[in-house]
Amino acid sequence: MFPSLGLLSQIDCPFREQCHRGSTCLYKHKASHAHARRQLDREQDMAMKEEILLEDTVAQPQNAKNKLPLQPVTREPIAAWPSVDFKPSRTEHVRPRLEEKERATDSATSAASEKADQWRGLTLNYDSNGPAYDPATEKQAKVPQLKAVVGDKVGYLRRQRALETIYKYSLEIHKEAEPWAPARHAVLEEADLYAASVGGTYHGKLLTCLRSLKQQVKE
Repeated sequence: MFPSLGLLSQIDCPFREQCHRGSTCLYKHKASHAHARRQLDREQDMAMKEEILLEDTVAQPQNAKNKLPLQPVTREPIAAWPSVDFKPSRTEHVRPRLEEKERATDSATSAASEKADQWRGLTLNYDSNGPAYDPATEKQAKVPQLKAVVGDKVGYLRRQRALETIYKYSLEIHKEAEPWAPARHAVLEEADLYAASVGGTYHGKLLTCLRSLKQQVKE
């Protein structure tokens, strides 16, 4: 009588997680944490797709003729430092100091150059040291492909879709730059989003970033 009336569905299963009846069990089972997490991810994915489609639709210009030509930016020349006539009294002590200063300058320049190219290591097709490196990326703009991260807190597919959307705006912003400049801009923007995200905040930060990029394209 109780099973036919469905009264057992209101009572927690006495076997709980050890129950092997699955969906045929007559008792009530609470959804697991992993199932709830997957459900939340699916809802956020659908919301992000709708927002990205809306952003892309609004960002498309209604008439290409209405676009204003970009005005070149003029910069004032930097005045040179005045020359100083310095005559050291002990040349044997000054020489090692100059050599040490030159080595420090070279080391700082090399470190700055290495840091500027760190974004390539986050991608597959732009990393010259990786097996999937595409030499064509140096001469023509191509969508960057992220490397998968073990224990990714957001999800690889979601990050890749976000990167591709940011890359579309970067192409408009860096029209006259190097072919790899839009990819660098998009990779760094997405990396900042990922680093600043905690739990389910990645989607909200992505929408804020897209609105900012949209405003830059209009300007």
